[in-house]
Amino acid sequence: MERPGTFGYPKDGLIILKAIGLNNVAKAQAFLFAGKVSLRVEFEVLSVWAEVVVEGAGHRALCRVAQQHYRVERLALDGIILFEAPP
Repeated sequence: MERPGTFGYPKDGLIILKAIGLNNVAKAQAFLFAGKVSLRVEFEVLSVWAEVVVEGAGHRALCRVAQQHYRVERLALDGIILFEAPP
């Protein structure tokens, strides 16, 4: 059963992006190979934690997932917090 607020297909385990399609995978790989995407790994983080920052056209968006694979902790746009999950 899907948890409320969960996106993707939990039965697929960690393959949560299965439905994005090969054409979008190719576009993402092009960004990666062009150096438009960077990755930083923080080894001191002990729980599930991922933060994605997207910048373009003068804007900056942030999405942070923490504690559980399905728990969005923070959404922000241009430094303005749009959503913050309770502790």
